[in-house]
Amino acid sequence: VHLEFKNVYNEASDRGQELTRQSVMFGPIYSNAYAPNTFDGIWTNAYAELMKNANALIGLADAKGQYIQAGIARTLKAYVLATLVDDFGDVPFSEIDQGASNTNPTTDAGSDVYAAAHALLDSALIDFYLPNPAAGPANDLFYDGNVSKWKPLVHTLQLKLYMNQRLVDNAAKEKIAALIEDSTLIDAA
Repeated sequence: VHLEFKNVYNEASDRGQELTRQSVMFGPIYSNAYAPNTFDGIWTNAYAELMKNANALIGLADAKGQYIQAGIARTLKAYVLATLVDDFGDVPFSEIDQGASNTNPTTDAGSDVYAAAHALLDSALIDFYLPNPAAGPANDLFYDGNVSKWKPLVHTLQLKLYMNQRLVDNAAKEKIAALIEDSTLIDAA
């Protein structure tokens, strides 16, 4: 899941940097620079790889009481869902676990997918705050299974999502203020 997350993150970051001219975009105008298959990588990595494996990992980790692992998978899945909405708007979500029986899932409203991402982040926090959890994963590529570093990431991702929603969600401003005042965010210092 960590490695697949890296692929989704890199794909989204590369396209974003090109579109904002922070890195080279080949083609003088946007319509010349990209074809529909330009986005196959992020789509495949997100849906065929990360979501499928994150869902499997969450189920296994919950069953074994490995809540730190489950929380990490929920956090990464939430980030990917929000990124897909940010990049594409309405995207499939509610029908993505049907496999070969539904190879063309319908799209869900971006607001519904964002709500699902928020729910995943809330669940991740519950996982991270459970008393006496099993040891974190030894192969955690980001924080070495250190839950005290994952918690600020989750709060910071919640802040990011609310910042993105502030123009369409009247309650986002209050939620932003509460996170800034009450939560431990990633410290840039």
